[in-house]
Amino acid sequence: MNIRSLIAPEKLSIHIWRDLFGVILFLFIMTVLVINFTVSRGIEKNIALRLGANSYLVSEISKNTEESIKNNVEFFFRRSYFKRLIAKAEGNSKAVKKKYFKVTNYDFIRVVRSDLKVLVDSSNPKSEGKKLKSSLALIDKIENSGSTTATIVENGKMYQVFGIALGSSLSFVIAGKSINKEFSYRLDELMRDSKIAFISEGKIISTAFEKTAIKDIESEYKAVSANFAKNLKSALGAKSKSTKIEDANSNEGKSEPSVETGDDFERDDSENGVLVHDGEEEIEEEIDEESNDEKERVALTTGVVMPAEMKLKNSDAHADTYLVYIGAFGLEGKGRFMIATSKTKAFALLNKITYIIIATGIGGLVIAFFLAFIISKTLTKNVNRLVSDVSVVREGNLDHEIARTSKNEIGFLSEQFDSMRIAFKDSQEKLQDYADNLEEKVKERTEELTIAKNETDEIMNNVDQGLFLLDQSGEEEYTLGSQYSAELKNIFESDDIGNKDILKAIEPFVGDQALANTQKWLALMFKEDNNEKMLSKINPLREIEAHFPEKEQAKFLKFKFNRIIHDGQIRQLIGTVSDITKQVILGQKLAETEAENKRQMQMIFSILQIDPRVLSDFLSDVNEDLAMINETLKKGDRERADLLKRLDTIYRSMHTIKGNSSLLNLDFIAEKAHDFEDSVSILIKKEDLDPDDFLDLVLKLNGFNELMQEVSGIIDKLAQFQKTMQASGQTGDLTIQALEKTIDKVSKDEGKLINFDYSNYNKDEIPQKYRKILKDIMVQLVRNSIGHGIESIEDRLAAGKSKTGNMTLSSKVENDKLVIDFKDDGRGLQIEKIKQKAIDSGNYKEEELNSWNEDKIAQLIFSSGLSTAEEISMTAGRGVGMDIIRERVKAKGGDIGIAFQSGKFCRFSITLPK
Repeated sequence: MNIRSLIAPEKLSIHIWRDLFGVILFLFIMTVLVINFTVSRGIEKNIALRLGANSYLVSEISKNTEESIKNNVEFFFRRSYFKRLIAKAEGNSKAVKKKYFKVTNYDFIRVVRSDLKVLVDSSNPKSEGKKLKSSLALIDKIENSGSTTATIVENGKMYQVFGIALGSSLSFVIAGKSINKEFSYRLDELMRDSKIAFISEGKIISTAFEKTAIKDIESEYKAVSANFAKNLKSALGAKSKSTKIEDANSNEGKSEPSVETGDDFERDDSENGVLVHDGEEEIEEEIDEESNDEKERVALTTGVVMPAEMKLKNSDAHADTYLVYIGAFGLEGKGRFMIATSKTKAFALLNKITYIIIATGIGGLVIAFFLAFIISKTLTKNVNRLVSDVSVVREGNLDHEIARTSKNEIGFLSEQFDSMRIAFKDSQEKLQDYADNLEEKVKERTEELTIAKNETDEIMNNVDQGLFLLDQSGEEEYTLGSQYSAELKNIFESDDIGNKDILKAIEPFVGDQALANTQKWLALMFKEDNNEKMLSKINPLREIEAHFPEKEQAKFLKFKFNRIIHDGQIRQLIGTVSDITKQVILGQKLAETEAENKRQMQMIFSILQIDPRVLSDFLSDVNEDLAMINETLKKGDRERADLLKRLDTIYRSMHTIKGNSSLLNLDFIAEKAHDFEDSVSILIKKEDLDPDDFLDLVLKLNGFNELMQEVSGIIDKLAQFQKTMQASGQTGDLTIQALEKTIDKVSKDEGKLINFDYSNYNKDEIPQKYRKILKDIMVQLVRNSIGHGIESIEDRLAAGKSKTGNMTLSSKVENDKLVIDFKDDGRGLQIEKIKQKAIDSGNYKEEELNSWNEDKIAQLIFSSGLSTAEEISMTAGRGVGMDIIRERVKAKGGDIGIAFQSGKFCRFSITLPK
């Protein structure tokens, strides 16, 4: 018996994965089915109940409206004044209509003589003086009862009217108002999540739907009406193709809205009948109107009538599915009303829940896979038990039972090995019997062993992990056994493995340090006094990145070793190796995604702190400065002086970007700009400057542009947020807001207290074309004042000043000139320090500067690269800023002046053409 032919337990994980996968997949499918076949049905029934209730709401509102019309019309037309006016109607219809519309808010009046000659008709003045052709059914109702309310459809409009017989030659007056858009909206407001439309002959009369949906409703109305007819027929158990149910309480001739099932039906004048179309034949069917009305009410209020479906385009040109009820409206059923509820919106939450369940199901499947993998690892103890038992039997103890530790394939093999043990024992007892026919018995036993070996070979050739045995063949040599799983060749990318030193086998894809550590670790594993569990934790091959010479992509391998102990001695190590490349790559991608999400969230939080208008100005300024840098980099100058001039322009633009970014607390942009400045500074100091040296700046500029594109993308996603901020009613001057933010930030950084007075600054005096440049200049002056001018709290107190520094900003117009003054009560200009910095720059000689007065030396602060700061910081130190201010003021045709007194104050006066 050879224990090297043992089976790899990892094969068993396939069964565990399959079972867990099947259970989770079954639960996932059942959950989705339950939602689709129960919850969705419940939502549809709820919508049907709502539509049915709204249909009866239309009926009740119609009744109330008609009753109101009746009361108002009776009030006016019973009076003698109106009777006299109507008596004179013939030939004077304009006066009747004018007086009627003046007194009432209705828009329909018709006066018909007893011979049906039309005297007044507000809806169709051309019919006046002619024989009445419409509303004959209404005239019949008035003749029978003296008066009646009704809804009629004429000339593409729907009217709610009251008709009355006056008892004179001017027999009939019909008055009321149209069902217009306002009426539709009033109904729509009373219906929760529903919309209504009134329809006649397939055309919209009035509706609360959007204009974009009207054409779709008219084009789909006929099909939708037919579908709803089938649904109502099914719910009521009707046999006819088309049925209309009228109100049983129409003793006074009223025509009430009712649910109907199609467009092709007529009503006769009998009290009990409905004329029903059935193909080419007309069948008069007697029905119990009250019974059918009750059937309809029960069907609608219990939601058994399924709505019809209709697709309409919304304002975004996307199609929404609507559930529809259709009802009859008016005399002879010519009018229709349609009530619809958006199925798309009603099912939106259900769809989101379904998506969540799908995502959860997929996550469950992934968890099942990893859970199965972990469980499979626990099966290795069964393998160890089997190896231990087999080792005892191999030593000749045939009385030692090989126990079955599980009911899977390992247990099956345990039984097979134990059967072999029993067979060997029996063979020993019957050895004498076998002596007479030894050759035959050996042949039989060989066949049995061949079968057993073939079984183990099948397993070893199909296991999906590398399995091998390791012997200590020398002091520093560890030999792989001749029997190993076929997958080991694929993992090691080699066919030459058996009986080979494992250190040489892994040498092609493992580093020298890992190889040396593995050699030392294996020596420890073969010493009995070392704890196996502790050594497992420091296994140098526990998880390694393997680089194969002929493979572009590295593999990630996981090795595991267990001791095989016999009689208290370590005989061998059984090793398993797994390819975990997919798991490692997935973990790396997740870590990268998490880091990128964290960076973007920080950017979003910074952007959300900024006023949208200030942010818009900032982005515009940055794009303008980046465009200038890009154009400067494209120039073809090669002389050192020209190249330095280009670098100076680039440096100034990037310095402006950094200052504005720092002002808005956009540190990720300010830091990138600071890094760009450092690169420019290096090139400025380079003696052998060459145009090719600008390549690094081009690459950095591309990176800066990509960052700004990313910022713009984030801002686009927050567009709704920006609109909300713009609509929040914030007012004020952007220049003052920028200065206040700068003062707040820089003063905190410098540890100083500042009081800012701008009471004499009038923003309305500043032309629009100067506002941006003045904002940038004032921001730079404020930064310089806090960084250079205003003393620390300790120095101010020592000088007898208040601990709070004061800044003032004022504006005025003199001699058609705009004058902006900025003043602080700090130490003033430090003339000696300015002089020394100028000498250190190498551009000025000490003898020359000694001959200058203080005012002339003060002008040196406008020189590029000259700063009195002791060290470079985000606030000051690079000597860039004041020279930019003067250049920008000069470019606008203005000038800038300085006034100062040492230890007292410093004032800058900017003059610009008005």
